[in-house]
Amino acid sequence: MKKRSISELNKAPRWLIANLLLVSVILSSSLSPVNAKERKITPESLRVTETKIQHLAKKNMSATVAIIPAVRSRMMGSGSGVIVSKDGLILTAAHVTTGMNNRVIVIFPDGKRAKGKVLGMDYSRDSGMVQITDPGVYPFAELGDSDSMKVNDWCVALGHAGGYQHDRTPPLRLGRIIRSNPNGFITSDSALISGDSGGPLFDEEGRVIGIHSNIGMTLSQNNHVPISTFIENWKRLKSGERFGGDDDNALLVNPDQPMIGAMLVDSANDSGAMIDSIRKGSPADKAGLKKGDKIIKAGAVSIPDSNKLIAEIRKKRSGDVIKMVVDSKGRRKTVSVELASAGELGAGSAGNGPLRKLPKRTPEEVRELQAEFNRIMRDSIKERKLKLTDQFYDKFRSAAEFNQFMNRFKKTLTPKEKETLIEVATVEPPEPIRPGTFDPDRQYDIDEEFFRDVLNSFQPSTSAASNATHMVFRGQEWKSLCTVLTGDGYAITKASEIDTQNNQKLGVLIAKGQLVPAKVIKTYQKHDLALIKIQKQNGLKTVKMDNYRDLDPGSMIAAPGTGPDPVAIGLVSVLPRSLTGENKGFLGIGTAHHDKGVEVTMVIKEASAGIAGIRRGDVIMKIDDAVCDTPEKLIRLISSKTPGTNIILQLIRNGRGTSVKVKLGNRADLDDGRPDPNGRMNRMGTNVNKLSSGFPRITQTDLPILPQHCGGPVVDLDGNVIGINIARAGRIKSYMIPADEINRLVVPDLPSKVSMRP
Repeated sequence: MKKRSISELNKAPRWLIANLLLVSVILSSSLSPVNAKERKITPESLRVTETKIQHLAKKNMSATVAIIPAVRSRMMGSGSGVIVSKDGLILTAAHVTTGMNNRVIVIFPDGKRAKGKVLGMDYSRDSGMVQITDPGVYPFAELGDSDSMKVNDWCVALGHAGGYQHDRTPPLRLGRIIRSNPNGFITSDSALISGDSGGPLFDEEGRVIGIHSNIGMTLSQNNHVPISTFIENWKRLKSGERFGGDDDNALLVNPDQPMIGAMLVDSANDSGAMIDSIRKGSPADKAGLKKGDKIIKAGAVSIPDSNKLIAEIRKKRSGDVIKMVVDSKGRRKTVSVELASAGELGAGSAGNGPLRKLPKRTPEEVRELQAEFNRIMRDSIKERKLKLTDQFYDKFRSAAEFNQFMNRFKKTLTPKEKETLIEVATVEPPEPIRPGTFDPDRQYDIDEEFFRDVLNSFQPSTSAASNATHMVFRGQEWKSLCTVLTGDGYAITKASEIDTQNNQKLGVLIAKGQLVPAKVIKTYQKHDLALIKIQKQNGLKTVKMDNYRDLDPGSMIAAPGTGPDPVAIGLVSVLPRSLTGENKGFLGIGTAHHDKGVEVTMVIKEASAGIAGIRRGDVIMKIDDAVCDTPEKLIRLISSKTPGTNIILQLIRNGRGTSVKVKLGNRADLDDGRPDPNGRMNRMGTNVNKLSSGFPRITQTDLPILPQHCGGPVVDLDGNVIGINIARAGRIKSYMIPADEINRLVVPDLPSKVSMRP
């Protein structure tokens, strides 16, 4: 758990900067913290909460669905939703269904599909509905009361994080309510990522209290549309009405809103709406308007400022023509502007819309502030530390004005500098730890009573394992944790983090001021584990790896640290699975649903499909004799076969049926080096281990560990060591190697006898 206060976690400059560099993040600075609820957390209350969350997972997992477009469109992404009635009514986020052309495919966690249609959307508050149109009785979740939620109430997020995956159920994520505003968002620290949008946030009793909308830059900035917003507009949404999004404070721009495609500001010296910038190909661009032109009349209405012009435009419809009188460098002219819709212009969030009014500043003020802004940001890049203070941020009179200054600065950056700025804005680096003075047995200094209660309540579960957990250093740099298996100093840690660097010696900090030499005995490359020996040690505290049954999703777990407090708490998010493609057949194609089968949308030339001559646009109907009518079924069929297997694909090509023989490749041959599909968003609010995938068998958790915490143990509420943290893999996930896998792999190589629980 992060050792930061709520105010520290929500400083505006850091996440505003990264928002402007990563378009997937939407500003959410309008919320205000509320007073924390007095709630006592105890070890006994944790067990009650665990039972409730396990029940929540079993009851509501099947009602948490993925939503994708039914037909090819410019928006081919994926979102989530939750079914709330037995006839298949789905709540989701408006930004998920906007652009899906009203027809969607609903994918259930087991891979089954159903057709659906988009109903209503509230663009101002990012709420939307979808109706499954295939007849049937569907699993559904109960609605809760978002207005009754208080700060520090437990909550759980579900959603198809990163998009639907056939080998994984929607990951569970534990959290607490951080801010609650019935007229805005619920903010939680249940971490979200792309693909989660539209998914459900549950209260402790398993009732839907919110729908995922957008994220900020820290793990604690995850915003959800309150369920009260849906209830307030239930009839309008269910009837298919599309509304909102036509004001400056709206979260989304109404796609039907008329626009001219120009950024407008007030004229500095006299009346009129001045054009500050123009979107290429927009109505303003086509009408010949230029930056610096002042619009002084629209139709028969005089324009004193930009607000008046915006109001006049919003009275019209897309396709209407407005005659405008324009002052261009002192010369007046009349132009006809045919309005376009925001959807046609590709307008997204209101913060990026083309009609935001900026406060008046003189040109000299703008130049001076821009120069100061550029200097501060350049220093941030140079020192790799954000130098933008709250005091300086307060100089900007709106988020829109901040956008303008940031956009001007971005134009001066090289791609490498942009990459550095994203890293600086996304994750605050941990304080350096000096092994000579650091006390590994210290308790965290936390002034929030709720946090302290939570950590204290987990201590009975973590205390024994923490005594066998130590920090591993290369030279003076902390690299990982290790878990001691034998009293004479044999321990396991994460191999890739302790690779030899510049002949720096390996050491383990067993107590304050006691950095003891260690050496690597053996590495287990596929698992990224290393067996190390702490030199000249006897009587070290040890752990016993528990040959446990797979814990149910929703089981509460903790990552012990070296001191009395756990370094992270969370849930078992997903049951164990393999992350390697080894021994799994591989075609090497991208796919999309087709009425007659599965359409090939992309072919890797070097993979088996490319070698066999499979083409983009082919529609696969069968694999051997098995009908292949969804991408999920195709993946399961191919993955169930071993590399080298010959299969016959029956497909349609250019309207004709044909068959192609394919020799399957090995997925593992193409796994290494593939880019993360969520890119930089996956690292927002956290650092990620260099090696974070490809493991033969892992359990996914939501433990918010640091990369340096890998190699340390994971325990359940009974204190059983159920695994070893092996990777911080992204914003919403960490991976642990189950204890029985450690026993199978490592214990036979230990020279001394280690007892194991049955």
